[in-house]
Amino acid sequence: MLVFGLVVALVYYSRTGVTRAVSEFIVGWLAGRGLRVDVFELRALREYARPLHLNPRLIFDTIFRGFAEYAGDEGFKPDAYDLVLIGTPIWFGRPTPVIKHFINKHKDRLRTPVVCYTTSALNIKYSEKLRKYLEERDYNVVTDFSVTGGLEKSRRVVEEALEDVARMLRG
Repeated sequence: MLVFGLVVALVYYSRTGVTRAVSEFIVGWLAGRGLRVDVFELRALREYARPLHLNPRLIFDTIFRGFAEYAGDEGFKPDAYDLVLIGTPIWFGRPTPVIKHFINKHKDRLRTPVVCYTTSALNIKYSEKLRKYLEERDYNVVTDFSVTGGLEKSRRVVEEALEDVARMLRG
């Protein structure tokens, strides 16, 4: 059992639902162990149309611009949390513009330990790239994990990462 009274924020962006499914699993897992989890699902103000890999604005925002205007973090107070989880899909080998905008917006305000995770169809540990991006902005990343091929294929990876998080929170 985890320490009661701890509060966790889970911040994520999902366009196709894969990252949302992983995030919902994480919320259920943490809540089932007595943690309060505040969820912030970020939404692009101008959502990207499908097919994503052929969307010119998505390609420009991801590769050149690096950010996209979003909503969904209203009420997010960095000091109010014992841990923050940040999740994103990977597009063209990069975190989504929405998550990058969130990270840059809060970079001087969030001192809480961070867990980051990525989702991708490719069997590549993209979470290491997200971790590096966060650490370059002085985030305190305590662990990272990558979900490849969806939640069912990577369920064990997610559960192992959450067990590590639980040990950190107990300790």
